[in-house]
Amino acid sequence: MGSLGAAALIAYAAKGAELISAVSAQLKKISWVAIAAVVLPLIYLPVFISSLGSGNAAAQASAHLLTGSYVAVLVFRGLISLAGVGLLIYTLKRAGKKAIPLNLVYLALALVFVGEFIGRYVFYGSAVSIMIGLN
Repeated sequence: MGSLGAAALIAYAAKGAELISAVSAQLKKISWVAIAAVVLPLIYLPVFISSLGSGNAAAQASAHLLTGSYVAVLVFRGLISLAGVGLLIYTLKRAGKKAIPLNLVYLALALVFVGEFIGRYVFYGSAVSIMIGLN
């Protein structure tokens, strides 16, 4: 969210003006940070779920939820976040030194926002309390 928010603010500040090469270079660096921020947690997700599976009863119940009823939501979350970052990269490459199309940057930000919201929902929805309902 931070990387895409920064890119959106830079694009908004430019408001259709041509970008100087320093700003264009910074936007490309920001897009690499955004890629890392989206891809690394997706790569780590199977490790996290397997570590939950080898934990206590509550952790195992959470792992069961993540690999059962929440797996489609997790896949959708990953795809929508990757689509947002991909759209940002496509927009920046297409723009080059020209004006950045604000609507595409805002759409990329919205996609990642929705993906992160879904991720938070899954995180809190799949957490099983260690105090309630387990023997």
